Amino acid sequence: MQPFHETRTYGGGLRLVAVRSSGMEFLAHWQEDVEVFFVAEGEQRIGIQGRILALGPGQLVLLGSGEIHHYEPSAGCVGFMLIFPRDLSPDWTFPLESGLHTFRDPDRIRTIAGWMAAMADEMASRRPGYALVADGTLRLFLAALVRPDPARETEPLPDPGRTADPRMQEILDYLATHYPEPLDRDAVARRFHWSPSHFSRRFRDATNLAFSEHLARLRLEHACRALRQTRTPVSDIALDCGFDSVRTFNRAFRRHLGTCPSAIREDGTGARGDPARPFP
Repeated sequence: MQPFHETRTYGGGLRLVAVRSSGMEFLAHWQEDVEVFFVAEGEQRIGIQGRILALGPGQLVLLGSGEIHHYEPSAGCVGFMLIFPRDLSPDWTFPLESGLHTFRDPDRIRTIAGWMAAMADEMASRRPGYALVADGTLRLFLAALVRPDPARETEPLPDPGRTADPRMQEILDYLATHYPEPLDRDAVARRFHWSPSHFSRRFRDATNLAFSEHLARLRLEHACRALRQTRTPVSDIALDCGFDSVRTFNRAFRRHLGTCPSAIREDGTGARGDPARPFP
């Protein structure tokens, strides 16, 4: 996922992403497709339109089109993520809106966890017939969400009265495109016709980060990808990603990732809170 307006291209014939998560951290983004995160064990913190949710076992968040959301560091979480288009087939469109679903029945929680694990395993293995199994399991899961269930509590998201913020969506898109350029809060605020103070409040409310923090982590996201996927010199990656010097680049790595650029390149993994690991 990219930390802005995500336009997803699905590989193969089945339009589904299904992955396991051991706790994820990801910058604020929004997309047209439906996104689901289910917690089987532990806790996952998710920010949605300025509200922070701490999801526990048996809780599931469903996010529809246009919802700006982010994932915060969450140790010890065992969870699953699904992403799929709302129009799954020509004759059926997913009917539910964004919401927090809490399942109370232990048997139902185990069933949903089993469905999620099966979808993730099939999509990862791509064994013959994987699309049939994953598609059938997805439809079982969606039917369980659509049908009334007295053992499930459902809360609308975002809070009633709060709507998607088109201007903030545009701002996230702008930063995702122009992150290599010299950017400062005041100039971006003026571009979108907000005062700097109002811009700061709205930006933190949407992303849970200050503008400078979000921009630094966005640049690191792209830098980490380049370190893993190319042999471009570190100094060139630093400048290409918007850092004014290698020294500033190294300092940002230490502060945000707890490591150095060479470590990312050598072992292909991040340290704590690596925001650059594409997921999926």
